[in-house]
Amino acid sequence: MKATAQVDSDPSGGTYDNFKDGTSITQGTEYYFKMEKLKWRILTENYEGSGNALIVCDTIVYMVNYQSNYVHRGYYYYATDEDGTILTDPTATVGQGVDSNHQVYANNYEHSEIREYLNGTFYDTAFNAEEKSYIVTTTVDNSFESIYGSYSANSGYTEDTFNYECRDTEDNVFLLSLSDVNNTEYGFKDSYEAIIGNDWSTDFDTARLFYTSDFSRAMGAATLTEALSEQLTSMGISEEDIPLYLGSGAGWLRSPYDVSDCAFTVFIGDYGINNVDYDGYGALPALQIQL
Repeated sequence: MKATAQVDSDPSGGTYDNFKDGTSITQGTEYYFKMEKLKWRILTENYEGSGNALIVCDTIVYMVNYQSNYVHRGYYYYATDEDGTILTDPTATVGQGVDSNHQVYANNYEHSEIREYLNGTFYDTAFNAEEKSYIVTTTVDNSFESIYGSYSANSGYTEDTFNYECRDTEDNVFLLSLSDVNNTEYGFKDSYEAIIGNDWSTDFDTARLFYTSDFSRAMGAATLTEALSEQLTSMGISEEDIPLYLGSGAGWLRSPYDVSDCAFTVFIGDYGINNVDYDGYGALPALQIQL
């Protein structure tokens, strides 16, 4: 694989400008990388009672925007094609990621650039025919509940007022949801209550750490650096846990935020939000496989 380096000249800004072995990454230089097997985590061996496993990649595999192309019209942001024409979906209605004119919001996962990448380029490149035979096409839950989960009653939103969730999708590969990364049955900490009480120091969870590869670093992956380690202690992370956080990166979740150009993300063992065209966040593929 080839990558043209896109790095932050100031590592304190949150991205590494060197590879794991300490070699500096030079802006604009073309680097070549060996294709290696990906490491996957098993979140459950009985996904939705199916007897299949839900797995997620341990690594930020590729730097891709949630949605690169969008425009601002009035109070909202809408996805566009490469020519700048706003996307419309006549089959969707308000409450399904579109407005009353069927215009697609920029954070609509069904029509997102990252979903297209995962089920196209990534699926065809990462797996051979035999591996694909074990992958189960998943009905991906994109409901309001998949976003706020147990926090729904305290979020200030209802299904009638949120409107950014899209319809369920049929995918071979997908992103985790905000509810997924707060699911204790998947091994994550439930941090919803921390938000309710504004106790941010209890948010962080080492299970939500996903690491950057040399390939993703060369592509500009936002990565936690040693320069930021002092700030970690002020966030409530113990000194003995800091080495676990270093080298972790940022990945997209499929869940839209309550502003139409933002989606939820995971970073530093926590979750947050960012603009859908932010370049420093990458893909964290998840999928369902037959055991």
